[in-house]
Amino acid sequence: MLKERHLSYEPLERRDLFTGNSLPVNDIIDFGQAESAAEIGNVLYSDTFDDNSTAAAFWGMPASDVNVENGELVMKTGKLFTSERELPPSPENPLVVKFDFKIPGSGVEVLTRYDGNMGNGRPRNALAFCVESNSAGIYLYNQDGGTRLFDGNGRKSYVDIPKLSYCKFYTLVVEDRGDSASLTVFDGDRIVEKVGGALTRDAKGNKIGMSEFGSSPQRVYVDNIEMTYGTKAVEEPVVEVV
Repeated sequence: MLKERHLSYEPLERRDLFTGNSLPVNDIIDFGQAESAAEIGNVLYSDTFDDNSTAAAFWGMPASDVNVENGELVMKTGKLFTSERELPPSPENPLVVKFDFKIPGSGVEVLTRYDGNMGNGRPRNALAFCVESNSAGIYLYNQDGGTRLFDGNGRKSYVDIPKLSYCKFYTLVVEDRGDSASLTVFDGDRIVEKVGGALTRDAKGNKIGMSEFGSSPQRVYVDNIEMTYGTKAVEEPVVEVV
């Protein structure tokens, strides 16, 4: 089990991860810049799942609906965790979701800009960050509950990734900045894959969601989750010269 891991972001070579028509290099957002040492994210929710009380409080669910086993949150098929709070992402107030995950045969999905409604068995009006054992990408769910391609122009964001081990924890970092978004999968400190780009669609809602996802329904195990919203200044230590 991974505990208390602190990740750093390293600059990446710019790559067009979309299949189909290529994107101009200026349309790809470089998410490799580390945040200023004088700013940190405002922690919205942090949980190592010693029990289910913190998760139940954040997601507004009865504790009996939050399954925690051996210090890990267990998400089952058909269970969608949805925040009560509305958190509109923007360049000034980025929303970042980070957690360790293990997917024994299925996948995991994080939603931002979610309006809380379902259609055809899927969330309506949400930006969905999805990871399966051999693929990762970002979807836009439309008002009919279906899926649209990430950039709205027919360019696909879903990409193949090196197959993830079913018995190993990886780390997922999702960032929504309002005008851009990214998804990064880490194996330790190594980046497995990164998908991201510009966004032009206005949000229909601003809830956060999280669920099991994939064509082969299984349990998903989550640990060490942290969500931040916006940033705050950090006072630099004062060094007195004697």
